[in-house]
Amino acid sequence: MRGYLKEQFVGVTGLLAELDSSPSSGHSGIENLTQRADLGALTDTALALAVTSSLPENVHPEFATLIDQLASAWPSLVPLFKLSALRLCEELPVSQSKHYGPLLIRLRAE
Repeated sequence: MRGYLKEQFVGVTGLLAELDSSPSSGHSGIENLTQRADLGALTDTALALAVTSSLPENVHPEFATLIDQLASAWPSLVPLFKLSALRLCEELPVSQSKHYGPLLIRLRAE
């Protein structure tokens, strides 16, 4: 069931990306991305799905994977996800932040 929910969540994110990429959307730049309340729900939902993991040690790897999938589904949000991954790398203990390092490198490469 969790796998299905994650798959549907990423799919809906892709649809939102298509709607947001219309010429009249006018959303661009990191300042605009951080001020959009609707985008915070994406990160919150990804975290909520990761927290439902049966094992606590799987929360961070699953959250990093979901953020990676969301960035692939909606590439214009990469700057926002990059800031989130950077903050997690800087503020979490090494044992937890190690899952966000590879994600941060991938997001920086885009």
